[in-house]
Amino acid sequence: MVWLLIAAAVLLVFFFFVGRIIVDNLQDFLSWLSSIRRGYAFLIIIAVFQICAFPFMQGYFLMELASGFILRDTIWLAFIASIVGGEIGMVTGFMWGYAFRKRTATYFEESPRLKLSMTLIENNVYKLLFLFRLGPIPYSILNPLCGVSTIKFPQYVLASLPGLIIEQVLVVRYTPSFDDGAIF
Repeated sequence: MVWLLIAAAVLLVFFFFVGRIIVDNLQDFLSWLSSIRRGYAFLIIIAVFQICAFPFMQGYFLMELASGFILRDTIWLAFIASIVGGEIGMVTGFMWGYAFRKRTATYFEESPRLKLSMTLIENNVYKLLFLFRLGPIPYSILNPLCGVSTIKFPQYVLASLPGLIIEQVLVVRYTPSFDDGAIF
């Protein structure tokens, strides 16, 4: 169990620094990404979605925008990159939360507000997760929060997918219509 916590801490620190480097140099990163071959850009976008899926990482929405903007000439490839990257990131974030489910259970039991919030989410999981996916709640916080709750994984996936796919398709589809100057 100790080795799992050490590995999680090392990965979290690693991804935090990689995420900070990407966010701090976002314009250069996106310019470079748009200059390489589409296949490589596709794979890199999916990989960066995974970095953005870790708790408290930034850039998830930016990667959706980037996939639509950079892969705009092959919009189907942008859809696939956004959806595959987003779904794998969704599962990764949930698993991070799930790994700490037993440790956080006492916090939820001790706090009446947290307990009430979790009960509300668990009783209305399909409606709320669908709406949360369409709303402004950061996925990097929502995914692990669902992992530490008692929501079952199949419920989580089935409740999240429709809202997530709708949001990603809309963002990727309408991003190419922006002026080049609006993004960079």
